[in-house]
Amino acid sequence: MAYDDYIKTYNISTTSQLFDIIQGKDNYPDIRENYIFRGLKKSSYNLIPSSLRLNDKSKNLIDEFIDNSFNFSFAPDVGHAYELGLIDFPFPCKNCIFQAGYAYKSGLIDEKTYSDYMGHGIMYITNFRGLNSNDRNSKYPSLKEIHNIWEFNFEKEIHVLLKFLSIADKSGLKVPDNIRLRKQIHRNSDNSIKNTIYGDLWPQQEYFEIISLAQHYGLPTRALDWTYDYKVALYFAAIGLLDDKNKEDCILWALNYKIFEDFKLGMFEDEIFPLHFYRPEYNINPNLNAQRGLFTIWEEVYGQKVNEISIDKKIVDFLDNGKVFIPLIDFTSNFKDFIKKRNEKIFYKFIISKEIKSEILQELYKEGYSEENLFPGYSGAVLSIKNKAKLDKKIK
Repeated sequence: MAYDDYIKTYNISTTSQLFDIIQGKDNYPDIRENYIFRGLKKSSYNLIPSSLRLNDKSKNLIDEFIDNSFNFSFAPDVGHAYELGLIDFPFPCKNCIFQAGYAYKSGLIDEKTYSDYMGHGIMYITNFRGLNSNDRNSKYPSLKEIHNIWEFNFEKEIHVLLKFLSIADKSGLKVPDNIRLRKQIHRNSDNSIKNTIYGDLWPQQEYFEIISLAQHYGLPTRALDWTYDYKVALYFAAIGLLDDKNKEDCILWALNYKIFEDFKLGMFEDEIFPLHFYRPEYNINPNLNAQRGLFTIWEEVYGQKVNEISIDKKIVDFLDNGKVFIPLIDFTSNFKDFIKKRNEKIFYKFIISKEIKSEILQELYKEGYSEENLFPGYSGAVLSIKNKAKLDKKIK
């Protein structure tokens, strides 16, 4: 099936046209109940999770949160690591061990490890300052093997996420509570990440709550923010109008979460598709509650190459080329047949003209979709005054 078989795109030039399509007027299907929504300020933006995005200097956003507590070592030489794309020259790490010989001399690896790994270019990650004398003198080093750039990025993401969990917990903030997270809270990497049942997938479901919490407060993760309320998503799409540099069209995405849920009801297994829909506890996050938010999380195989493409293209590619099966059932073929019978699109993509963003924002403000309601508290009240003043100036 082609991309257009799964995704319907509309170019929106009037506010009434947009609302009519979404609300099911003029023979359009009403999509408010079965779809979730995400607004993007610029038409050039894609549905790519923040931990996989790059900044203006082509640097992964997660790197902005990496400090010297995340250290790594190379064996046998830094040259091979450079060839693998793991590092750039000059390499600015004070605590790195660049050669297996130096690692052996420092007591971080034993003689057998030194001999075995000569010439293989194995990379290690370790909390360098946390190694005690017993670790350095033990037969097996307290080091974690990293074999490629994708494993390296996975580990950075896990490291920062667990650091967020630890700091939030120490500060007395409410954090998700389960046994596995509690065991990992003082570590710099989750050494049991590979010991999972679904082919070493990341992230596992016990991490979904902390991932969604971290994502909502600005930490780059594998989650994407969505909302059940299309007008909330429209706010986040149109608010870019108040940025003087943002003169592009904006986008409203609609994703048919209900079709995934209904299809899974007839299956033997619940977790047969890498896309997961997760709604966190609203009681610990007033902003998320006000915005009726939820998240999508796409599981990846740990250590394998991650295609940094938009989730709409990922889903289409998976349905056309995926190799997921459950006993005696071809999942992808059955799901495609299910979609045809339902005669529903997986996505709607509304490309909204920049000319009507001010009209949309005005309409949303009149209906109460403004900062004081979407961001409950004093900061939301102040932001509301500021943004409404900006909008008045834009209109005039």
